[in-house]
Amino acid sequence: VQLIIGEGQSNRGLEKSMPELLPALLQGLQSNKINYGTPCFVEYTRVGIGDLIGQEVGAKVVCVILGERPGLLSWDGLGCYITYAPKVGILESKRTCVSNIQDNGGKPPAEAGAYIADLIARILKEGKSGVDLII
Repeated sequence: VQLIIGEGQSNRGLEKSMPELLPALLQGLQSNKINYGTPCFVEYTRVGIGDLIGQEVGAKVVCVILGERPGLLSWDGLGCYITYAPKVGILESKRTCVSNIQDNGGKPPAEAGAYIADLIARILKEGKSGVDLII
């Protein structure tokens, strides 16, 4: 699993939520006995960068966490996009998304980290993500 972190469209979301989300995610991956590469930060991140990085490092799964597009007066949300067998040109429908990660009315970051780790474990077990994965 390759973890990619970036500001996307909200640095504020990263600043507020990553200190709780990342440790919970890493702990969850370790608990599930899932190997992961060194998490990396990509400036000016968009979801598709995970396809290129995942393909280049040979990751079975890529997990891109970034600031969501501000809406409804919320600048603090993060989104997580998980793709099984990432490759350049993969369809958007092949991604599983966890959105509205934030303390203010969304999924709390620590809880989201644990949930994402369990979701990655399921994606690896079933060998699929996105609309192919029935949640």
